Amino acid sequence: MLESLSNAAMIELGNQLARRRTRLQKSLEICAADLGFRCRYLKSVESGQINQIPWPSLSREIVRDYATYLGLSGEKIARYYFYGRGENKCTITQFGRTEFPMR
Repeated sequence: MLESLSNAAMIELGNQLARRRTRLQKSLEICAADLGFRCRYLKSVESGQINQIPWPSLSREIVRDYATYLGLSGEKIARYYFYGRGENKCTITQFGRTEFPMR
Protein backbone atom coordinates (compact mmCIF):
# COMPACT_ATOMS: atom_id res chain seq x y z
CA MET A 1 0.00 0.00 0.00
CA LEU A 2 2.69 2.53 0.95
CA GLU A 3 4.68 1.69 -2.15
CA SER A 4 1.93 3.23 -4.29
CA LEU A 5 2.24 6.60 -2.59
CA SER A 6 4.44 9.09 -4.34
CA ASN A 7 7.21 10.72 -2.36
CA ALA A 8 6.09 14.14 -3.52
CA ALA A 9 2.54 13.52 -2.26
CA MET A 10 3.72 12.40 1.18
CA ILE A 11 6.15 15.31 1.48
CA GLU A 12 3.37 17.74 0.57
CA LEU A 13 1.03 16.14 3.11
CA GLY A 14 3.72 16.34 5.80
CA ASN A 15 4.44 19.98 4.98
CA GLN A 16 0.76 20.87 5.20
CA LEU A 17 0.37 19.12 8.56
CA ALA A 18 3.52 20.80 9.90
CA ARG A 19 2.29 24.24 8.79
CA ARG A 20 -1.07 23.62 10.45
CA ARG A 21 0.62 22.49 13.69
CA THR A 22 2.84 25.59 13.63
CA ARG A 23 -0.19 27.84 13.12
CA LEU A 24 -1.78 26.22 16.17
CA GLN A 25 1.46 26.83 18.10
CA LYS A 26 1.83 23.22 19.21
CA SER A 27 5.07 21.29 19.52
CA LEU A 28 5.50 17.81 18.11
CA GLU A 29 6.13 16.55 21.61
CA ILE A 30 2.80 17.91 22.88
CA CYS A 31 0.93 16.52 19.87
CA ALA A 32 2.53 13.10 20.30
CA ALA A 33 1.72 13.03 24.02
CA ASP A 34 -1.89 14.11 23.42
CA LEU A 35 -2.38 11.50 20.69
CA GLY A 36 -0.46 8.68 22.35
CA PHE A 37 1.90 8.20 19.39
CA ARG A 38 5.68 8.26 19.44
CA CYS A 39 7.10 11.64 18.52
CA ARG A 40 9.36 10.04 15.91
CA TYR A 41 6.28 8.76 14.04
CA LEU A 42 4.83 12.27 13.81
CA LYS A 43 8.24 13.52 12.65
CA SER A 44 8.20 10.80 9.97
CA VAL A 45 4.79 11.95 8.76
CA GLU A 46 5.80 15.62 8.70
CA SER A 47 9.02 14.87 6.82
CA GLY A 48 7.26 12.71 4.22
CA GLN A 49 9.10 9.59 5.42
CA ILE A 50 5.98 7.65 6.29
CA ASN A 51 7.74 4.41 5.33
CA GLN A 52 9.65 4.78 8.62
CA ILE A 53 6.48 3.78 10.49
CA PRO A 54 6.56 -0.01 10.93
CA TRP A 55 3.00 -0.98 9.90
CA PRO A 56 0.88 0.43 7.05
CA SER A 57 -2.30 0.36 9.15
CA LEU A 58 -0.53 2.35 11.86
CA SER A 59 0.64 4.86 9.25
CA ARG A 60 -2.91 5.47 8.10
CA GLU A 61 -4.15 5.71 11.70
CA ILE A 62 -1.46 8.23 12.60
CA VAL A 63 -2.20 10.42 9.57
CA ARG A 64 -5.95 10.25 10.24
CA ASP A 65 -5.71 10.96 13.96
CA TYR A 66 -3.03 13.63 13.60
CA ALA A 67 -5.00 15.52 10.94
CA THR A 68 -8.16 15.29 13.05
CA TYR A 69 -6.25 16.50 16.11
CA LEU A 70 -5.11 19.51 14.09
CA GLY A 71 -8.75 20.29 13.27
CA LEU A 72 -8.76 18.87 9.76
CA SER A 73 -10.84 16.21 8.01
CA GLY A 74 -8.61 13.34 9.12
CA GLU A 75 -10.62 10.51 7.60
CA LYS A 76 -10.87 12.26 4.21
CA ILE A 77 -7.17 13.07 4.16
CA ALA A 78 -6.14 9.52 5.12
CA ARG A 79 -8.48 8.00 2.55
CA TYR A 80 -7.20 10.36 -0.13
CA TYR A 81 -3.53 9.61 0.47
CA PHE A 82 -3.77 5.91 1.25
CA TYR A 83 -6.07 4.74 -1.50
CA GLY A 84 -4.24 5.51 -4.70
CA ARG A 85 -4.90 9.18 -5.22
CA GLY A 86 -1.80 10.56 -3.51
CA GLU A 87 -0.39 11.82 -6.77
CA ASN A 88 -3.06 14.52 -6.84
CA LYS A 89 -2.45 16.82 -3.96
CA CYS A 90 -5.10 18.17 -1.68
CA THR A 91 -4.69 21.55 -0.05
CA ILE A 92 -5.41 22.52 3.52
CA THR A 93 -6.64 26.11 3.57
CA GLN A 94 -5.74 28.55 6.31
CA PHE A 95 -9.19 27.93 7.81
CA GLY A 96 -8.61 24.18 8.06
CA ARG A 97 -10.77 23.15 5.10
CA THR A 98 -9.44 20.36 2.93
CA GLU A 99 -9.71 21.05 -0.79
CA PHE A 100 -9.24 18.27 -3.32
CA PRO A 101 -8.40 18.80 -6.99
CA MET A 102 -11.18 18.66 -9.53
CA ARG A 103 -11.32 15.54 -11.69
